[in-house]
Amino acid sequence: QAVSIDLSPSAESSTNVDSPGHYQHASSFHKNAEPRFVSSMDLTQERQNDNPNAMAWKCYAFLIMGLLNNSPYVIMLAAAKNMAEGGVALVYMANILPGLLVKLSLPYWMERVSYNQRISAAAVLMMIAFGTVGTFSNGAADEDGPNETANLALFGQLLGVALVSSQCALGEASLLALAGKLDAQEGRLLTSFSSGTGLAGPFGYLWKILLTEWLGWSLQATCFLAALVLSSVYYGIFYYAVAQRSSSSFPSNSLFYGPIAQDEDHRHHQQTDEEVVIEPAATRYETPIEPPEQVAHQQQIRDASNGGNTNNQSTNAVRSNPPQPASVAIADMTGVERFQLVLSLWPYIIPLFTVYAAEYACEGGVWTAIGFAEGEEARNRFYERSNWLYQVGVFLSRSSGNLFSISLTTLWVLPGCQVLNLILFYQIAARRYEWLTSILYQPFPLYTMALVTGLLGGSVYVHGYQRILKDVQQPYTEFALSSVSMAESLGILVATTMSLFLQACLYQVNQFPGSLIDCPV
Repeated sequence: QAVSIDLSPSAESSTNVDSPGHYQHASSFHKNAEPRFVSSMDLTQERQNDNPNAMAWKCYAFLIMGLLNNSPYVIMLAAAKNMAEGGVALVYMANILPGLLVKLSLPYWMERVSYNQRISAAAVLMMIAFGTVGTFSNGAADEDGPNETANLALFGQLLGVALVSSQCALGEASLLALAGKLDAQEGRLLTSFSSGTGLAGPFGYLWKILLTEWLGWSLQATCFLAALVLSSVYYGIFYYAVAQRSSSSFPSNSLFYGPIAQDEDHRHHQQTDEEVVIEPAATRYETPIEPPEQVAHQQQIRDASNGGNTNNQSTNAVRSNPPQPASVAIADMTGVERFQLVLSLWPYIIPLFTVYAAEYACEGGVWTAIGFAEGEEARNRFYERSNWLYQVGVFLSRSSGNLFSISLTTLWVLPGCQVLNLILFYQIAARRYEWLTSILYQPFPLYTMALVTGLLGGSVYVHGYQRILKDVQQPYTEFALSSVSMAESLGILVATTMSLFLQACLYQVNQFPGSLIDCPV
């Protein structure tokens, strides 16, 4: 098959080989102008950037998928007391642990399963989970029944919650990676998906309140409706607005980590005899993350060694065999190498873990002990309003991914601010009668701090993933986005444990009844 390659200086940075799986000069695709393995998706992405309508539809699609993917998690939390009045902590644990295990395992098998298969599995899990919770909710509501029936009902509902946790984790990790793949240059899809996850909090609580409290539906009817509607819309949006629109443009395996659809009309584009490549002039980096100053320094060395003759360099780069890069493809990595690659992403894992642990400790521990009047009703009122303001802050900040960018240093400062926010909340709740903290123990300061809690958490979420798009080399972007997402679940798990002790200590200081455990201090 004849392949036309323009090696003129003006076209040197945009050489295009319309065949998947070739190495080529990457300055039109990669931030550091480093060579990389290019799939047909990257070639098509450049064409899609010229079609604002197609990108707008995908932005809407990712926003809705982010909303629907995380809403089941929120709905289960909102229905926790309906499932187990005295075992809310069990519901919270079932809503966290399975998802954490899914995200921890993803780096070791994600490339074997296509996005279509993963999102299909997430949609099925969502349907089965809601159906399971709805089916067993009648047994839990029957307080006059035998203990065996109640225990079986609770087990069935916890099983449904565990399936929701797995669904949310699988869907979130996959859609984060897919958003980064489809729009790696500007991160618009990543921001849209993040914005949708920010809306999931208000939507999930509204779904539960509207159907069960305002319309008087049972939990069973509420879950069955969610099983039919949410899962169908979730997969339908993915299939028709993302998969079909994408696969129609790609010659071959349209999406990294497995195909969404095989396009028979374009398979003749794959070369079988001789592979034409544009060999890079320099060796690839060994690690996926490169400091900008190191990139600039090595570029100067390459320029000096080549004598500035870039034309000759490109002309001599046509080979019959692809070059052997120093970096290893994800699919060829061993388990140990993948684990080491996950550890190398610690600059993004630690901030995300810290901010989640601090904000969920505020939400689940400290805020339960604050109220502007005596009694449990006042504390419940503050808890409800502060959570709504927190959700507003999360939505606003998660929608800011393309409004501005932050440095890696700032990404580390924001979780520190969230930790200080947690400490301040605790001190105000524990010393509300002292003259200094009593000034802050007022509605305006505390509600403002609740809003800031959401703003800090959402900012670290969306801008942390945006930094991955900017900092991590393109062949590892999807892997990094999926792998780093486990920091959220790990932070929530730690925060859930912390919340029990924070609540117990604050209840002890303020002499509130109802703590599940005793304060260890």
